[in-house]
Amino acid sequence: MEEQAPDIKEDETASDYFRLVQEEGRIYAYFGGKYEIIEPGQDVAIPEGYKAGSLTISGITIKAYIPENNEQSEFVLIYAQNEFGNKGFYKYDRIEKTLQRYSDSGWVIENEKTTEAEKSNENSSLTKAVFVIVLLCALCILMTFIAVRMYIKLKGYKDDELE
Repeated sequence: MEEQAPDIKEDETASDYFRLVQEEGRIYAYFGGKYEIIEPGQDVAIPEGYKAGSLTISGITIKAYIPENNEQSEFVLIYAQNEFGNKGFYKYDRIEKTLQRYSDSGWVIENEKTTEAEKSNENSSLTKAVFVIVLLCALCILMTFIAVRMYIKLKGYKDDELE
């Protein structure tokens, strides 16, 4: 017999259930805390690649920022203020209904945007590493040659007896 997850009602305060609530003319998002949905100020730049749009959650429509090239994206940005007064963009997952802080530098690896200075620095470091390896190999060969010569001298062999 399969167990089904219990339905969560609008008035429950489960911390892992995302929902929007309108209280005293303000809209709050509840998800592991309380976030007030607010309009970004004039000094706040919308992240590159996003455009303004709207999103309806729990029957409440809010302003959201949607990827320009994919309006049906699973992820959208919401501008909010957390309980501590920190304002910023939050990434909302439409599928799993989760919320997390948004960071431009996040998990994206951008190999194409490495600057010439960074490439030059990487090449310089690689050249130094190769030089050190070659130097250590030469030193090992020299030390082996010296060790063999000393062994032969200690055993009493003369150069004439080896030929």
